[in-house]
Amino acid sequence: MISKKVAAKATQRNKLKRAVFNFFRLYIAKLPVKDYLVILHPPAAQAEKKEFLENLYKILNPKP
Repeated sequence: MISKKVAAKATQRNKLKRAVFNFFRLYIAKLPVKDYLVILHPPAAQAEKKEFLENLYKILNPKP
C-alpha cells in the first residue's frame, strides 16, 4: 500500500507498486531469505525508474 502522501495520483502509486513487485520478482533469488517491508517516501515518486530500482537494490543487497 502506498499512501497519497507519497504520490497524489493513483497511476503514480500503481507504477511504484509495480516497480517494487517486479524488483522482488527479478531479484528474490539473490536476496537473503527474510521478510521485507518496503516503505516509500515522497522522493521515491519523483525518482526515475532506473534510479529508483538501483537505490532499492543498494539498500536491500547484502554487502560482501
